[in-house]
Amino acid sequence: MEENIKNKLGNFFRGKRKKREMSTEVLSELTGIHMGAISKFERGITDMKTTNLLKIIAVLQIDTNDLAVYPAIIAQELGVKKNEHGC
Repeated sequence: MEENIKNKLGNFFRGKRKKREMSTEVLSELTGIHMGAISKFERGITDMKTTNLLKIIAVLQIDTNDLAVYPAIIAQELGVKKNEHGC
C-alpha cells in the first residue's frame, strides 16, 4: 500500500520534471538535493524530506492545486473514510 503511494507521488514529480525538459542532474544542481535521492524518490523507492519536496515544487513551479488530489489518494489507500461532515 505505501509503495503504491510512493510510486504515484514519484511518477507525478517525474512527469512534472520531464514536462519542463529538465534532467535529474539539473534539478539536483538547482535544489541542492543529491541526484540519487531525486532518482530514488521519483521511482518510489524512498520518501523525500518536506523541505526538499518544497524545493522541488518551487524549482519545477508546480501549482499546489495539482497536489491537492494526493491527500484523498492517500486516505483511500489507507482506507480512511469521510465522516458525516465530509472530513
